[in-house]
Amino acid sequence: MGQIVENIFSSFTSVISSLASGLKNAFESIFWADPTADVKVLSDFAQFSLIFLGITLAISITFLIFRMVKRR
Repeated sequence: MGQIVENIFSSFTSVISSLASGLKNAFESIFWADPTADVKVLSDFAQFSLIFLGITLAISITFLIFRMVKRR
């Protein structure tokens, strides 16, 4: 009985560690052009996302400032 429980938990541990490493590799591949390189370079998707995030933040702050000025 003890061997069965030990096998179940060891299998569960290996599945969780495999899923975690797979997710890590997926995120690294999304954000880095070559995740294994010594010098990390952002991928095109990461550059687009950061630029879009910056533009959205700038527009939001501008609208917030205009709204605050309009209230006064």
